[in-house]
Amino acid sequence: DCNENGVPDHLDIAEGTSLDCNGNFYPDECDVEEGVSPDCNGNEVPDECDVAEGTSPDADGNGVPDECEPPPATSCAPPDDMSKNRYISFVPDNGVFTVAYQVELTASVYFPDSPGVLGWVAEPDEKAMARITDVPYFSGTWPAVLHVGDCQIVPVADYKIRASVDGIIFSDPLEVATIAQPAPKKWGDVVGEFIGGAWTAPDGNINMDDVTAAVQRFQQLAGAPALVCVDVDAEVPNGVLNFTDIMRIIQGFKGEDYPFCAPADCP
Repeated sequence: DCNENGVPDHLDIAEGTSLDCNGNFYPDECDVEEGVSPDCNGNEVPDECDVAEGTSPDADGNGVPDECEPPPATSCAPPDDMSKNRYISFVPDNGVFTVAYQVELTASVYFPDSPGVLGWVAEPDEKAMARITDVPYFSGTWPAVLHVGDCQIVPVADYKIRASVDGIIFSDPLEVATIAQPAPKKWGDVVGEFIGGAWTAPDGNINMDDVTAAVQRFQQLAGAPALVCVDVDAEVPNGVLNFTDIMRIIQGFKGEDYPFCAPADCP
């Protein structure tokens, strides 16, 4: 008598006093109360029954009612959508959910042994820049565009970003990438060409345009690229542009290897 109503459970089910939508011979309310079945929307019906009976849609087929899943992060509009060396950028959701964002490295040309879940997006600073941390940071007031830069964010790599309301249920992933490998160089491609008073996205080449763009940003001139495009120095990008960043781009132009450690070895 799991619900303690003085009636054996099998009679509750047989007489319709309690439902048993999943057919496990245990009243649904007890499945939920005792954690046998999840009930993310709090309607005392196991989630799998909500989905099976059509009372909750499940567009992605993962067994979790859609109303319990936060919307996925979305891609940035230009110019924030430009691929970067040391940052990944996305538009977080600021709707009805309070969410945290998990970052996964899915592929890396330079560090093929490093893919895996890296951690969570930490609280952003006043520049809308954030690091990666081991503990989820939940918020309903994320910046309009979020830039994640850390030791684990490296050039020529693919990432997935997932939103979560509880660290258990996740949204569909947003796939983002850092720069493609500039040929025949190694890394350091920060812009394309200067057209119409603005820089185009990295174009697979690294030349003096990339150095010029960094100098333009350092001088804070009109049309300069975003800071996150040219902030390439330090093991953990520091959100500051100075001549060490420019020297890194020059090193990339010279064909030198990427100078930092593998994501799997980051402190």
